[in-house]
Amino acid sequence: MKFRVLGCSGSELDRSHPCSFMVGESILVDMGSGASRLTLEEQLRIKHIFLSHAHLDHTKDLAFFAENVFALRKHPVTIHASTNTLQVLKDHLFNGMLWPDFTKIPSESNPVMVFKEFNPGENITIASVTVTSVSVNHPGGCEALFFASPSGDVLYSGDTGPTTKVWDEVNHRGSKITSILLECSFPNRLDNVAHESGHLTPTLFHQEIKKIISSDIAIYAYHLKAPYRDEIIKELDDLHDQRVRVLEAGMKLDF
Repeated sequence: MKFRVLGCSGSELDRSHPCSFMVGESILVDMGSGASRLTLEEQLRIKHIFLSHAHLDHTKDLAFFAENVFALRKHPVTIHASTNTLQVLKDHLFNGMLWPDFTKIPSESNPVMVFKEFNPGENITIASVTVTSVSVNHPGGCEALFFASPSGDVLYSGDTGPTTKVWDEVNHRGSKITSILLECSFPNRLDNVAHESGHLTPTLFHQEIKKIISSDIAIYAYHLKAPYRDEIIKELDDLHDQRVRVLEAGMKLDF
């Protein structure tokens, strides 16, 4: 299973790109920077987009993606997200005021994208990859996503503060889990902000990965807020945990 990191920052700043990942050549995970980091030809190959939640740093490029490809596709892209996330997009983004309703363009009978509810506990198989959704702890709701393939399982945490269900699922899957992408948004000195906003600091990150039984899982920290990136990396290094690496835009991972 191949992951291409289009963006993995918690901010939009200079060379920091918000979260978006390509799985294979036809699946995108979150749309913080999907349109701005792919060629038109690559965008036209996308068939499925999974959204962890509705916050702009995970959805904003869906607007530009739809505009780029609406007149060039024969079949719609399926947007998989929770009932709540899809409703937020309908009410506040694709509402004909902030942005055109691309679920009806170029026509209601053949739109550029269709919304499909994908709620916690559900799973869907696309080719050889099975995606499963699990709720995590973030204001407004957010879903972590498990990607299972014959080569192993990968967890994408989405945005989360300290949480429980997702680690129960990780431990249930045991040796099938090969890698975890876990957010770490703020430095330790902004612990209060992290708690209020449903995010992790390096200290909280460390407490979360202690909930994992297996010691053989690669752990990638992502969603670092760009103004504090160097500070967060230093604090992650101070954990002295050899499993932990910091994710970088442009990385190509083979799980």
